[in-house]
Amino acid sequence: MATPRVDRKVETALVSDIPDLVELFWNAFNSERMRRFCPKSEGGRTWLEVGNSVFICPYPPSIVTMRVQLRRYKLRSDPGGASLPSTISPVCVAEACLPASFVVVHIFHMKGDPSKRTWTTMWPTADDIPDMSTQVLADFWGTPEKAHAFVTGERPHVYFEILGTLDSHRRQGYGSALVKWSCGLADELGLESFLQASEDGKPLYEAYGYAAQDMSQMDEKLHSCPMLRLPKSRLG
Repeated sequence: MATPRVDRKVETALVSDIPDLVELFWNAFNSERMRRFCPKSEGGRTWLEVGNSVFICPYPPSIVTMRVQLRRYKLRSDPGGASLPSTISPVCVAEACLPASFVVVHIFHMKGDPSKRTWTTMWPTADDIPDMSTQVLADFWGTPEKAHAFVTGERPHVYFEILGTLDSHRRQGYGSALVKWSCGLADELGLESFLQASEDGKPLYEAYGYAAQDMSQMDEKLHSCPMLRLPKSRLG
């Protein structure tokens, strides 16, 4: 069977992507802990839609949401949408375009007080949203917020907050394309970049120059690994 042509072009997420990004979020982050944080319910959907609408809106320009589309191709004359090799791509048309991976990046251009970089400045609260709890959100972000402040302090930096990839399309280059794009953004700005990785995600980030940080002075139990990457201008 021919291998379908895959396009991993990084593009700016659009408002029209929001319903698909919500489903992608739930697919990518499906642990019991994440379900408590954001249940797969109408309330959870509303909260994610509000959050994504803020990230995708062009203001403030310090928040960027990018995605890599999963494109399925077919011959113009083939209503069945057969898989096609790249050699016949000139006669292919995109039949379906769905986000396969997405990233949310916050850019802190200036030196700033860490207390003003809290989750409530980046995400909506859950007031009056069914099935959601602002206290649960605060508890979820409490330790990561402290780790973020501990590592970056008041320094300007790029905060690589979320990377999610469809479970069925991991290890196929979709997430890597977004990591590469994010690193390029940080290098262009001349800023270090910070993220908090899962154990499964650490090798990918290490391959792009991120290094795990010493968090031994923090008393809280960490559910992720804080990592920092210096821009190319400061390496060597």
